[in-house]
This record gives sequence, structure tokens and C-alpha cells, in this order.
Amino acid sequence: MVAATLEAAAPSTIVEQLPRHMTYVSWFELPDKDQEAFFLMLDDIVRDNRPPRPAGGSLLEYGDESLGRQYVRRFDQVSPGFNSIQDFYAQAAIYEFVHSVDPAFDSPYFGEHWHPHTSPELDEGEIFSVNSLTVFQKNRKLGKKMIIAALPWRTDNEAAS
Repeated sequence: MVAATLEAAAPSTIVEQLPRHMTYVSWFELPDKDQEAFFLMLDDIVRDNRPPRPAGGSLLEYGDESLGRQYVRRFDQVSPGFNSIQDFYAQAAIYEFVHSVDPAFDSPYFGEHWHPHTSPELDEGEIFSVNSLTVFQKNRKLGKKMIIAALPWRTDNEAAS
């Protein structure tokens, strides 16, 4: 899974509950032979794009009936640092790569159906900065997740230099 996390994420950390995040792509299989190209692509994204700074939007009931539906806070408001055109690029690039290495990856919530959202605890209109682009791996046996990588977004100062 690849997500923009709202709190700092440290690689090798094992978590039971995901930190607040905006999902770019859900769980997928990444073959060993494609890992180097995958992480180079993520490096390009954080280097070439400013971090999203979304604002909490409307509440939405989300998810598959069989897995249990839950409420999420949509990022459906344009804010000074978030818009669906620019921020869709990062999601589309990651989605395209994942789909090419894991043909079984076929989520109905991604690609052109991507609706960025986070946990419902955030207030409507609250603007916040994303910390890093984070890669998670699921350990099904333990029922936990591990942070594989956390790539910090470039800052506006770094972009100007």
C-alpha cells in the first residue's frame, strides 16, 4: 500500500492501526525484480511534486458491504495546496506502475475512480500538511502492517533552489 501520511513515519515500524493517511494505492504484490524501479519512481514523485496539503471535506460512507462500510473524511475541497488535477498525477503514476507489476490488482476505488480521503476525525475545512509518501506491507499472519519506506516530500524551499 502507498499512502501520503499525515504524521512522520519511520521505516521498519510495525503498526496495528495505520496512521492518518491518504491512500494512493491499496494493498498489492511487488515482485523483488521490480522493487528498484518502484522506489525510483516514488523518489521522482516526491522530488518533482510539492506535498499535498488537503482540507477536510464532507463525510462519506465508504467501502465494500462484505468488508464493512465506514465513514471517511473526503478531500473534496480545493485548498491552497491541493487540487484534483495536480494531485491526481502522483496517484495515477503509482497506480499505473502497480497495475503493470501486479495484474491481479484491480481495485474499484483507484485510477479514474480515486476519491482521496482520510479518517473521519479530521474537521471539515481543516488544512494540514502531509509528511511523507509511505509504503506499507501487510503481515497477514500477525494482522499487522510494517512501514517499508517513508519518502519525505520536498519543501517549498528545496523546490526554489
